[in-house]
Amino acid sequence: IHGDMIESHALHVYMLALPDFLGYPDAIAMSADHLDAVKNALALKKAGNMIHKAIGGREVHGMN
Repeated sequence: IHGDMIESHALHVYMLALPDFLGYPDAIAMSADHLDAVKNALALKKAGNMIHKAIGGREVHGMN
């Protein structure tokens, strides 16, 4: 569950909240000026997916 939370929160902060906070319409437009932030978001998403896969057997919707 922790990997899922990391992935979910990273996407929310970096892809939804941060573009609004910085005055961009979306993360794609933001990436022109803040590419490192977008790369960090994708790295955190990947890390969350890997944790989820290690614990739950799959990257999304782990098995019980």
